[in-house]
Amino acid sequence: MSNPAICITTALTYMQGNMMEPWKEEQMTKLEACIAGGTADTKEIHWTEFEQAFKDSFTNANRKQEAFNSLIKLKHGSDGLDIFISEFKQLATVAGVQLNDHRTIYHFKQGLKSGLMQASIASNTDTPQNPWTTFQEWEDNAHSCHLKWVHSQEFKRQNNNRWQGLYQALGIKPKSRSHPNQGQRTTTQGGNAMDIDTMRGPELSDKQKAELMTS
Repeated sequence: MSNPAICITTALTYMQGNMMEPWKEEQMTKLEACIAGGTADTKEIHWTEFEQAFKDSFTNANRKQEAFNSLIKLKHGSDGLDIFISEFKQLATVAGVQLNDHRTIYHFKQGLKSGLMQASIASNTDTPQNPWTTFQEWEDNAHSCHLKWVHSQEFKRQNNNRWQGLYQALGIKPKSRSHPNQGQRTTTQGGNAMDIDTMRGPELSDKQKAELMTS
């Protein structure tokens, strides 16, 4: 069994079924042609090529299709942008599709959260006259837009903390405000749009305003 050519002929005897017969005959013809062409039957290349031919014919076809189906359904969820991009690239590799193919880029944009996708498309560097043509450009821009959103959220938290301190200092109970987006999750939490809510301060009386001006 240390002879690659004998390994191939032995393996073929275990493959049964009418659909296998044409493929088995093709492999035997290729093996005989290689040996007749001067490649010794002891060369490992015979088994390597046979194994790859088997995977291409009976294994990779289904695996590639399943990976492609998963790729077009993949969505940017709560796991985060980096996880989404990593999984997308892995599936693209298994599916055998090129990252720079415009269809692959299209599926990538479709998989992004709605708000992030819109922010990415609306970026000043992406214009109909000079569109991005590589996956890396879209990936980098998605990261950039996401970081901008993260920074805006940090500013909003700081602003919120400032108003909360002001409420406490003045002994004011914050008013509850209904908002059309109340309860809607933000982009990083799995929502469909970038968080664009704004923070408004408390309504102060003239006396309270005067106290703040002298403090």
